Amino acid sequence: MTNEEIRTIFFAECEEALASAERALTICKSQPDNMDAVNDVFRSVHSIKGGAGAFGYTALQVYTHGFETLLSDVRDGILPMTEDLLSLLAVIFGVVYDQESTLRGAQGLALQGPFLKVFALLALVAAVGAWWMVLGSESRHLAQEESNRQNQLLMREIDAHQRTDAALQAA
Repeated sequence: MTNEEIRTIFFAECEEALASAERALTICKSQPDNMDAVNDVFRSVHSIKGGAGAFGYTALQVYTHGFETLLSDVRDGILPMTEDLLSLLAVIFGVVYDQESTLRGAQGLALQGPFLKVFALLALVAAVGAWWMVLGSESRHLAQEESNRQNQLLMREIDAHQRTDAALQAA
């Protein structure tokens, strides 16, 4: 089997994996706790990453690795599958799909062009921005919970002081 035949098989498998990942991400949107769907996306992305590494498609391998890492965090219960995270995953999925399409059409030479490098950089910045939004949302939620807890403790302490004051004045 020639290298070109193996490459053709890789891209056919990429197409199947991307379609499978897209179906599973759609399920995740309506069923965020569906771990079977998360695992389907993970397996699809993992397959693409392995093939990309074998052919030296470094940019595709790096993006799929980032995608895979986020999915691992969801699988391990570190990150919940939220709308913000799904948006981030959709951006990364778009970049992976675009890179796969570009590599298929130009045998990898398009990744060396400045336009795609700028696009990849902007996509990375967008992904980091979306990730900060996810973290910001989560940290605001946790800060609000802590503030509410501290307010309850303070109100209990004030009530205790008022009862103590009333008891002292009655004595």
